[in-house]
Amino acid sequence: ARTVLALASLCGGLDLSQPHVKTLLREVLGKPSWRAEKPQLALMCGRPIGSDLIPPLEPDLLAEYFVLDELVDSSELEEGLPLVRLAWRVSASSCAHALYRMAVDFPENDTAWKAILQQPETDSLETWAILLKNLIVVVSAERRLVLIDRLTVIASGSSPAPSTLRVHLAQALRNLTIARSNEKDFALARGTLDELLLMVTRTAGDERPESADAIRRACAGAGTKLFAALLSNGRVLEAQEI
Repeated sequence: ARTVLALASLCGGLDLSQPHVKTLLREVLGKPSWRAEKPQLALMCGRPIGSDLIPPLEPDLLAEYFVLDELVDSSELEEGLPLVRLAWRVSASSCAHALYRMAVDFPENDTAWKAILQQPETDSLETWAILLKNLIVVVSAERRLVLIDRLTVIASGSSPAPSTLRVHLAQALRNLTIARSNEKDFALARGTLDELLLMVTRTAGDERPESADAIRRACAGAGTKLFAALLSNGRVLEAQEI
């Protein structure tokens, strides 16, 4: 029952009217029916369990702590975190939202970090990329570089939508430039902007028009923020070089 509730909490609930969710739940339980778990699930949730919906634990902070506690038992497995992999398959958007909240609420938790870095299957790669780029402004400076590395790998791979993933990488680099500008780490911010400019140059003519335009906008947004930050800190000559 604990594993089922943890999965439901990662997925914003389990809608068992969807055949693929019911199949995945059988995979978790290792048996054809979850009915025997209903009394314990109801006790843990503090509310009745319907015939087709297993709700998440509430409030969110309690759910996140519960999920992390459940994940600790499998955190040393070589193949990663099976529960997180399943959650991506049930509902990628809900899983990404839950992992983002964990990063905010438990910023130093190693299990949460491992869960975030658990790469999902191909169908969920774009949602994962969105999660990683949004986390750039939340995590520590060291972890930002890990996120950029992961995004670089999937954006340069043979995924079904490499142009879309490169856009998310560009937007992550924009977020990194902005974060470093806000922290007045102008040398590193300029270095990140230069990476973006190089990306614009390299992808010119190779991207779909909408992707190329999105990459240019990311670069412009990063440059504008760095320019404004330099001016506001009296670094006019450096700003003029942007």
